[in-house]
Formats: sequence, structure tokens, C-alpha cells
Amino acid sequence: GMKFGSASPDFFLNGTRDAYAMAYHPGHASSYLHIYLNKGVGDKIVSQKLQKLKVGVLGAGCAAETLALIYFLKNKQSQASEMTIGLVDRADWSQQREHAFFAQLARLDQSLVPQIETYTFDLLTADGIDFMKQFIKECDLIICPALFTELEAETQSGGKQVLQLVIELMNVGANLLLVDESDINEFNEYRQRLVNDGRIRCITTDHADIAVPHPPGWLRDVVLNYTDYRIPRTSYRLAWALLERV
Repeated sequence: GMKFGSASPDFFLNGTRDAYAMAYHPGHASSYLHIYLNKGVGDKIVSQKLQKLKVGVLGAGCAAETLALIYFLKNKQSQASEMTIGLVDRADWSQQREHAFFAQLARLDQSLVPQIETYTFDLLTADGIDFMKQFIKECDLIICPALFTELEAETQSGGKQVLQLVIELMNVGANLLLVDESDINEFNEYRQRLVNDGRIRCITTDHADIAVPHPPGWLRDVVLNYTDYRIPRTSYRLAWALLERV
């Protein structure tokens, strides 16, 4: 219900994280996979043909975008023989990831097994900034999923400062992928400004209405409430930009 003026969910509560993992994570993973597979984003990522790939995900949550990326790379038979993925979030999603991420990862072909590293940091704090100064420099690809969705009014400027710091710290040739809802918290306008930022080159940018699979019947009947905007989304109007540090 964030679009209707309510506060963002409190992801420090374990029950909130559980609810998200059940109701929203599958649809988010499907949406990201659609962008990787059908919108050219995945092909642009693998075109670098890196033997070793270090991916950093800021605000990873249940790691929907990461699960989709791994599925895409396996589907494309990526040439990366070694892959390390660092999942960063200010809340501890380890319990939810066991079922929503790691259990699903184990079902995939194990020819490319990524090394998963997890970190719990609030990137708007001094400790978070110190962490980023080392972490970002090690990454070939940084993914910021739904960052603007999670930004409340009082943290919007701080979140944009984090993105500016990420761009400053990226190595030349490293990529930054931003994906969020087009019309949330001025994301579209900010994305366009980044495209025109002289420090980075735009590899691809676009937007689309993306449908997500319906939840299974038992979930609709037993868990989800179709009032008060608590029904899972059946589609997203997403925008994205894949940028390269120059």
C-alpha cells in the first residue's frame, strides 16, 4: 500500500519478511528474469565474458534479482567459471533466504555454483559507508533493486547520496543496474539524470509493464487478504538502466 500514502513495511520484523517472501518474492524473481531474458539486460551483462564475476546487490532482501540472474547465466551458459555474489541489506533476511533463495538455487544445474556472501549493513550510516568503500571496488556488477521503493521521504536524499557514492567508488568498466517501479519516488526522473551523468555510460535503459504469475490457490485462499491492498501485485510498471563506469 505504499502508493496510497501508507508507510513502508517494517522489514526489521521477522513476520514482515516472512510475508514478503511468500507473497511477493516469486513475482519479483519472475519480473527480473523477464528483464534479463527478454529486454536485453542479461545479454549486455554477459557480453563482457568475464571468467570471474563479482556481483554486489545493495538492498538484496530475499535475493529475487539474484536468483533470476543466476538462472539467466545458467540458461545462457555463461563463460564465468567463478562467481561471487555479495548480498547486502540492513535487515537480516537469512531465515527467509533459506527457503526462497538457497532452496531454489539447489534445484538448478550445479555447473556454475556461485559463492554467496551476506552482509548486514545500513548503508546510510558511517559503518555502511566504510563497508562500501571496500566492497564496491571489488564488484564487476552492482545491482540496486527497488531502492527507490524502499526510500521514505526522510531518507530519499540519503539514498541518492548512497548511489552517488557507489558511482564514485566503481572501477572503470564496472556496471551498475538500477531497477524499480517507474513512477515511485521520482525514480524515472533520477534514472534519466544518471543516464546523462558524465562519469557513466548508458548501456541500455527502458521501461515496460511486466506481468507476474498469479499466486497458487492455497496461498490466495489461506494467507492473502484481497482487501487493504494486501493482494500481491499482478503486474509492475518497471524501469531500468544498465550503466558502465567510464
